[in-house]
Amino acid sequence: MACCNTLLKAIDSDHPDCLKDTFYIPKWILSTFDIPEYKNTYENALILSIQLGKTQCVSKLISLCSKEILYDALTTAAKYGHHKIVRQFVHIKYGPTKTSPLHEAAKNGHVKCIKILLKNEHDATTTNKYGHTPLHLAAISGNVECVKLLLQHNKGCAYVEDEDNYTPLHIAVHYNHLECVQILINIMGNRVLSFIGEILSIAIMRNSYSCLLILLNLNLTAQHLVDAIECAAKNNWTLIRPLLVKTFKYGPIKELVTMPTSNGSTILHQIARTHTIYLDIFISMGADINVRDKDGNTPLYEACCNNNCDSVVTLLQQGATAYDELGWFSKNAQIKLIIANPPVPKNIYELISELLGPLPFSAPLNEDIDDGLDIDF
Repeated sequence: MACCNTLLKAIDSDHPDCLKDTFYIPKWILSTFDIPEYKNTYENALILSIQLGKTQCVSKLISLCSKEILYDALTTAAKYGHHKIVRQFVHIKYGPTKTSPLHEAAKNGHVKCIKILLKNEHDATTTNKYGHTPLHLAAISGNVECVKLLLQHNKGCAYVEDEDNYTPLHIAVHYNHLECVQILINIMGNRVLSFIGEILSIAIMRNSYSCLLILLNLNLTAQHLVDAIECAAKNNWTLIRPLLVKTFKYGPIKELVTMPTSNGSTILHQIARTHTIYLDIFISMGADINVRDKDGNTPLYEACCNNNCDSVVTLLQQGATAYDELGWFSKNAQIKLIIANPPVPKNIYELISELLGPLPFSAPLNEDIDDGLDIDF
């Protein structure tokens, strides 16, 4: 322990002459400083000296260590932002790990280290085990200066996708780093539109109103907005209003809310499931309340299956078709509803009975009915 204390004091005071010829570092110290247990104890001391930024100790210990540790030494120096030590190891370009010195410098926002590494031709497009480039990690941390440096060096970094097919722009929107978002959009231009649906969905689900406003300034199509409104209706209804304001330039709301989304549904179907207040607004604008989705279902059907009594009342009072045209209460459609997943809840059955009078069958829709028909499903 005395030897250990002498070592730590020597490193902490950056007095390499005080380093003993032989010493050991206990495992608890390695664990405390998150240092791998190298075979050579001088290597453990080197990594510890780098973490603490003790340049003189580093200079002495280099000659006592194997070449295999030099990449780890450079990565550690970049991680802790010790740019003077980075210069000592910057000639090392490759190592056994997937996380590069640029990754560590970008993740932790060390601008000087990034400048040194880029100037010495370290690859800005290299990826770690998750497919992240240094720019992905800079977007996570939201360090604007790091993002600018990496893009100035290589604009192609903006288009690299990680293992989840996320670009740095996806990441910046996810973490609500507005300035990074704007910088990346300026670099990518109209190529952002090739995956704008994903970006809009991320902003909506992360409740990023400011990011959403930035994205709405892009050259969006009506389809982009319709899909975004459907996403907001499903995941974050508070963001429906700014999306609706943007849609006015594309035509009447009554047409857009019944326009098929990429999922084959419509905004009106999604609204009928959950948000009656917007349903009233869309109906007052003249939306077709009997519009069918790709499966032939209407908003009334969706309201019933999701047990939204308010939407059922609104739709029926506004004239939504419940019998002949829709065929819900024909004999065959009755069986279809019984096996539906989820089935129409009993309280909806009773509500429709009150609004429309006795239904043409007596059993509740969530109970089995044997009507004698031989129908294959």
